[in-house]
Amino acid sequence: MAVKISTKIKEWTQFHLATGKIDYMSLNRLRLNLTADSAISSRLSLTEQTRKQEEKIRTIIKEEAFSFESMKLILNPYKTTPLTALAIFHTDFSCRLSYRVQGHGEESDYSYVYPTPVTTHVCPIFGLYPDTDNLVTMELIATEGNTLASRTIRIKTGPVSDNILSGQEESGYPLLRDDEGNIRYYLNVPAGDIGIVPISDQRFLLADAAIRTRTGQMPLPTHLYEFDLLGRFYRTYYVGNGIADIVGEKEAGENLYLFTPSYSGPENNLLELNRQTGAVVKVTATDQVAKNYSGRNITRQQLDTLSDFISRDFAAGTESFTDILYPVSGWLKTPVPYKGASIETTEGISLEDMAKLHQMRFSLYGDTLLVSTMGHRLQEILFARTDRVYQLDLTFPALIDEAYEDYPYLLAVPFTEMYSGTYSVVLRFADGSQEVLKDTITLSRTRQTVPPAN
Repeated sequence: MAVKISTKIKEWTQFHLATGKIDYMSLNRLRLNLTADSAISSRLSLTEQTRKQEEKIRTIIKEEAFSFESMKLILNPYKTTPLTALAIFHTDFSCRLSYRVQGHGEESDYSYVYPTPVTTHVCPIFGLYPDTDNLVTMELIATEGNTLASRTIRIKTGPVSDNILSGQEESGYPLLRDDEGNIRYYLNVPAGDIGIVPISDQRFLLADAAIRTRTGQMPLPTHLYEFDLLGRFYRTYYVGNGIADIVGEKEAGENLYLFTPSYSGPENNLLELNRQTGAVVKVTATDQVAKNYSGRNITRQQLDTLSDFISRDFAAGTESFTDILYPVSGWLKTPVPYKGASIETTEGISLEDMAKLHQMRFSLYGDTLLVSTMGHRLQEILFARTDRVYQLDLTFPALIDEAYEDYPYLLAVPFTEMYSGTYSVVLRFADGSQEVLKDTITLSRTRQTVPPAN
């Protein structure tokens, strides 16, 4: 009997955990129902943050008390685009909204006229200045073209943080500057030197430059986001081998393409992902593909196109809104469970002492552990409970030392298919030492029906 159980475990591991052979239906169902609790500081994933904000906004839209004179104004509606706002109000008749953000110079006004007459107005406001009490003039325009009403409002914005202004190549935040060089839009998620890639449905792809994994040459991003310029993040694709570059789509609405390092040769692999599920469709050992983008900055035309697209999207969805799913999908590499492992008894260390002694800091990002580390001292992370141990081995592939010397990065450790339970976190270093965190992590899953992705 013991032999049969061992064989089943081996077969399950080979099928589910081999790169590119994950059972994505099972995996996505488990991940969507997974929560991680700990004394370690936590923050929502961008997709979960979007979902929660979307629910609040759609509830506000249904409140008919908001008129043009008493509109609801939401600054930075999805917490990722600080120089945007969302104006929500209702009118008794169909009309259009026009707005103008007063510029600092003669030619720097930012204006837009919505082309579609509606009675439910959910209008993105772009082009605000940072750290400014912006003056925004709004007009209601009748179908005949005459102005029905006008008002001027003030929208106060905060300053741009230093890390965005510094323009460091390894962070590279997407932004838009006007002709005078003033920032009028930015996304507070770093895109690095890969930049952003426009795809269909007025959306973009971005590889998060802050969250990385180890490769043979240098740390590379693991989190690929699908988002729009208002700051809604629809999907996260985790690419365990690292994202070397993004191609985009061949055809609108079709599969996504990106480059990921190959551990069997010098060239990158071309990875084809199903846009809806994140499943790996094909891996090709070549990097000779033309890219669909140039640079990482935003254009005025993209903002204008998105304004009307989002307005119509909200207006059409107001009455039929139920639940919107923003899934995390596409996990290509998981912690590997191994049998018969043991953990040496070690006195636990606090998070504060880990920061002081090892310059390592920890946080939970959705159901992922982020480890702020430097260089290649960290060799292995173990998650241990009484009956099983999960290992994340960081010794493969072999490292090029000079690429990691004093290089700080955030290492993403997915919990993926780990069983529910309370785990100790063990860190093993290159010099043979280890530390065990005093704070444990509890994983739990709820049994519930998951609606299909939109």
